[in-house]
Amino acid sequence: REVYAAAADTNEDYPGSCGRCYQVRCKTGTPYNNGRPLLISDLLYGRPYDVPDNFGRVWPGNPYVTKDLTYTKCWDDKASVTVRISDSCPCKYKIKDTGEVRTQNWCCGGNNHFDLSFWAFEKLAHPSYGVMPIKYRPVDCETGAPLKSIPGYVSEMIYSH
Repeated sequence: REVYAAAADTNEDYPGSCGRCYQVRCKTGTPYNNGRPLLISDLLYGRPYDVPDNFGRVWPGNPYVTKDLTYTKCWDDKASVTVRISDSCPCKYKIKDTGEVRTQNWCCGGNNHFDLSFWAFEKLAHPSYGVMPIKYRPVDCETGAPLKSIPGYVSEMIYSH
């Protein structure tokens, strides 16, 4: 259950990503979206900051909360989790019952983006953060070895967004 993620359909190497594995690392700092720092006021939900995670770890805090900046403190910047892409994060999607088309800004480009499962996220940072800057690279699902680059299909670089 902890090894799944959804890739944004605007990611550079989205084509053919279903079933592909990525090694993901948390990067302590302020997440960016479409070239600007993500603000706390940008988020549409409140978070229960004082709740321990499933391992009993408490929320490490946000030193920039008075500046309205999001900030994520990773458990360990060198730790990684390998996730398998099993879904997409579409930029635009249609509500079945109404036909209304909605936009998910996170998935519309500017930054490559993954929706990590709760359990994968929790291994890297406290889930109350809800969002984190990451580094990632495509890897072989069985061995964890980095995949060779295929332009427009697989990029071997580790993205810093």
